[in-house]
Amino acid sequence: MTPSLRDNASCDLLRFHRTVLELLAALLLSFFSAPPARGAAPPAPRRPNVILISVDSLRPDHLGSLGYPRDTSPRLDKYFKTGVLYSNAYSVSNFTIPSHAAVFWGMYPSVLDYWDVQKPPILPENVFSLPEIFQQSGYRTGAFVGTKLLSKDFSFDRGFETFELMNRFSPSSQKDAETILHWVDSSDKPFFLFLHTFIVHYPHMPPPRHNLFLSANQKKLYAGLIREAEMLPSSTTTPGFFLLQKITQTDLSPSFAAALYDGSVRFADEAIGHLLKKLDSNGVAENSIVVLLSDHGDELNEHGHYFHGRTLYDETVRALLFIRAPKNKNLPGRIVDQPVSLVDLPPTLLRLAGLSLPPYFQGSPLPPFDGSGGNRPIYAEDARETSSLQAARAGRWKLILTEGGKPELYDLVADRVEKNNLAAAPEHQGTLKLLTDNITAFEKMNLTLRQTLQAPHRPGQPSEEFLKSLRDLGYIR
Repeated sequence: MTPSLRDNASCDLLRFHRTVLELLAALLLSFFSAPPARGAAPPAPRRPNVILISVDSLRPDHLGSLGYPRDTSPRLDKYFKTGVLYSNAYSVSNFTIPSHAAVFWGMYPSVLDYWDVQKPPILPENVFSLPEIFQQSGYRTGAFVGTKLLSKDFSFDRGFETFELMNRFSPSSQKDAETILHWVDSSDKPFFLFLHTFIVHYPHMPPPRHNLFLSANQKKLYAGLIREAEMLPSSTTTPGFFLLQKITQTDLSPSFAAALYDGSVRFADEAIGHLLKKLDSNGVAENSIVVLLSDHGDELNEHGHYFHGRTLYDETVRALLFIRAPKNKNLPGRIVDQPVSLVDLPPTLLRLAGLSLPPYFQGSPLPPFDGSGGNRPIYAEDARETSSLQAARAGRWKLILTEGGKPELYDLVADRVEKNNLAAAPEHQGTLKLLTDNITAFEKMNLTLRQTLQAPHRPGQPSEEFLKSLRDLGYIR
């Protein structure tokens, strides 16, 4: 049958409509895919999340990535290959509160008087914490902490919309991890997340599956001590602190304390490694700056003491520091040997997030993310009324000054364990004077900044709950 004129017209109309639709589709596609017109601002990129994890009391020299022979950190060692690990990072002090104060406020603890655990400082009105700065920049902020030491009594809750006290072993349980992950997934806004775990803090009583490093005789000794502790009245002491007393007041081998410590490191490795794997698997970490740090280390009788808070030797003030940033994917597996400080972390995080740095920050952005950091000295201090200690490291040299004591000068390249004091050697008097002058200038710098910020001298009043936590930890009587 020959097509009619009406049929031909219908076909032409259909072809016309199809052509118009194809042209319209092409115009829409070109409109939405075309680059912005000249002069039009491109859409602002989403700011990176920040995940800051603090592992209290973790010694970096007890990690496989930095040469430790025991298999204490298999999961973290693997994770460290995805970013930058600092082999000579230093804390600003030797115990939890002042060390975290430097991370939160970007200043050395003497500036804000973060020393007396029974007298919280009253902070200047013109000083903002790192979480506050991120919150003011549109970030959601949350903290999950494993100790009351990092509480509102010392203003560690400032800037956090969510601030939860977890148990000391968080995030080891599935419930803890799910709480944290639920918070992460509860909004599409960029977030600042602070996690703190007390797993590696004394007393060291790792679960059996992690208590892998005791010898056969040490296992028998440990089991006997635990049985003895469990027979004591609960009002007298806890098994953990009974174990502490036995370690510090008897002739137990330092290797026994080290084995228990390493078991705690292995426990933390599993808990944190599991959480990091979850964050990676759900895609959150893809656009996140991930930081792992420790606030200080722990002494294992290298200089006649156990635990921390007494000296400024490296076993106490060297700290873990690792950073993975989404814009620096060409840096995986890098180890930076240059000495750096935890006070350098706040400016680094703000710079990586594209935010302005407050003028009172005392640190510098860390290499290799921004700047070289120079060869400036690295400082640590303990200015409590019961002790006055300062330390400075410059290159291979480290000086420790103790009020009323002799200076201690160490060549950390030749003497990593700080046993050979060279302060009296005639050939090193120039180095001794230089580092002594550096510490004097450091103290003046802190005092000047404190006066500039008009930091109040009157202390705050801690809560009874906070004081109880100090007694439970043995910090006060």
